[in-house]
Amino acid sequence: MYKELYIDLVFGANLLLDYFLLRLLGILFKCQSGRFQNLLGALFGAVSTCVIVCLPVEKGNLPMTFVLHGLCAMGMIRI
Repeated sequence: MYKELYIDLVFGANLLLDYFLLRLLGILFKCQSGRFQNLLGALFGAVSTCVIVCLPVEKGNLPMTFVLHGLCAMGMIRI
């Protein structure tokens, strides 16, 4: 079965959701992060997610995908 993936939509949706998620976490944990830092973190997350989605994934390699997404989330929070 053939599926089309529009990487620009994946990027845009991830950028928007990551930004709102980082802003919400900043408010909940009372962090002193600015909007520009949150935007950089969201940009890192969106680019990383697009790269991870484009990687070929086999059934046996599924745990590695979860590890990569976890590293992406840690990188977003670190930025």
